[in-house]
Amino acid sequence: MITATPAGWATYDDPMPVTSASPTVAMPDQIGPGTGTVATSDPEAALRASNAKFERRFRGMESLAAVRGVAFESLDLDAQERLWQEMKRGE
Repeated sequence: MITATPAGWATYDDPMPVTSASPTVAMPDQIGPGTGTVATSDPEAALRASNAKFERRFRGMESLAAVRGVAFESLDLDAQERLWQEMKRGE
C-alpha cells in the first residue's frame, strides 16, 4: 500500500521485504515507484535496460505526436500521459 507521510513523501509498505536471506529474483518488466524492493545480480544491467525502455517509449511518444502533426512540447501533461499509455500498450 502506498501512503503519504506528514512531510508529503510517499512510502510503500512492502508485504514481503527483501532480506539478506531472500533469493535473487529476475527483474520485473517495469520498475517504478511503489513496486517494492527487487534484488538482482547485475543492478547496472538492470538500470541500463530500464533506461533503454524509458527512452524507447519517450521517443515513441515524440514520433506519435509528430505523425499526428502535433509538436510534442506543446502537449499538456494529460496528453503526454495518453501517449505514454499508448506506447506501453504497444509493447
